[in-house]
Amino acid sequence: MPCKLTSSFALLLLCVAPQVQAQAQTALLSPPVAVFGKSATRLLSGVVQIALDKTGANGGRGVFVGLQVDAKPLGLFDRVPQTVQVDTTVLSDGKHTLRLYTLDIRTGKEATVAEAMVTVANKAGKPVPVAVAKPTKVAIKPKAVPVVTTLADGATWSTGIINAQTVALTIAGGAGGGERIVSFGPKGDFAVPLRPQCVARGSSGLWVCDTRRVWYQPKDDTGAFVFVMTGELSGAKIQSIVEEEGGVWVATDKGVRRIVPDKPDETRGYDGFLRVRTERADYVNSSEEGEAGNTHGLLAREIEDWQGVPYVWGGMTKAGADCSGFLNAVFKVCGVQLPRTSGDIANAANGTSVIGDLRYGDVLCYPGHVAVYIGNGMIAEAKGTKAKGGVVTKSPLWNREPTSVRRFLP
Repeated sequence: MPCKLTSSFALLLLCVAPQVQAQAQTALLSPPVAVFGKSATRLLSGVVQIALDKTGANGGRGVFVGLQVDAKPLGLFDRVPQTVQVDTTVLSDGKHTLRLYTLDIRTGKEATVAEAMVTVANKAGKPVPVAVAKPTKVAIKPKAVPVVTTLADGATWSTGIINAQTVALTIAGGAGGGERIVSFGPKGDFAVPLRPQCVARGSSGLWVCDTRRVWYQPKDDTGAFVFVMTGELSGAKIQSIVEEEGGVWVATDKGVRRIVPDKPDETRGYDGFLRVRTERADYVNSSEEGEAGNTHGLLAREIEDWQGVPYVWGGMTKAGADCSGFLNAVFKVCGVQLPRTSGDIANAANGTSVIGDLRYGDVLCYPGHVAVYIGNGMIAEAKGTKAKGGVVTKSPLWNREPTSVRRFLP
């Protein structure tokens, strides 16, 4: 069948057979655009581009395009074109199926748009591309696809580098008109190391994400929140976000989640995310630790006294301490007895699991490590190794995602 451009945004063409097209339209509100690459070499070295045409009955909100190799998801995308890196380690000897599909995250309906076969051989223990069967339903046209940076209200967004660690997000036009600039990084408005890859704006406020976290600022609020992945989402990669009905849909390579601000679920919290309050860079934290006489004040003073103590594996004193030894000592001052090892702390019966908002004094648990949250995106930890040593110090929370969080303070 002949291919037709559906809008000025569709620079690449997707040709589907009538019966497949009819099936896809039930879940797809605007045709996706795909490039499977000119050859197996291009494909397997990571040249797969996916985009969504911006037109549609309701702008395609809530509809994602996904890519799979065999049964393994490689990503979900909404409107903004992405480049998917198909690692050769994903593929082994033999034939594999590349599947392009649509997913309506509000109804859960999936529809296959196109499939292609790839054959892989093995040479010296490494997968080597041999051939790709040309997809009969996808027009291959190796042409660059520009990133669509238009929000639902018609505003446009762009990013600019201020320095090596700071990025500025500029939003212009749209419902409110004018221009707004927000910067992220150590020298930015917010100290979160964010590299915006997707932006959404609606009735709930402004949402920005990169591959590891979601930043959110409610309307008429000088502060903001960061949603950090934890638990089963720890280590996942965020693909896209869609603002809708007072919240946001988040597509990750481990599934699609829903975040509604200020309304965590009783059993799932923010559905795999922790909410962290983060203030502007000029914010002075005068209340979160509390007054000197209360529990938080005691913990804050003790943590300060331990700064610079050397890391010693198995240690629990100021002559030297490891991660769990440091936490044992500072929490003991607050009348809390913690288990000795990081693994036992993560499952301690005298603590409760944190699935909603991160608070001062919460203990973040990582594989083989623990740290304590001290507010505004910072943690205190005994950081080091048995072989190389280290020191008790303060670090940004954003460096890695905790696998779980325990609360031992009221």
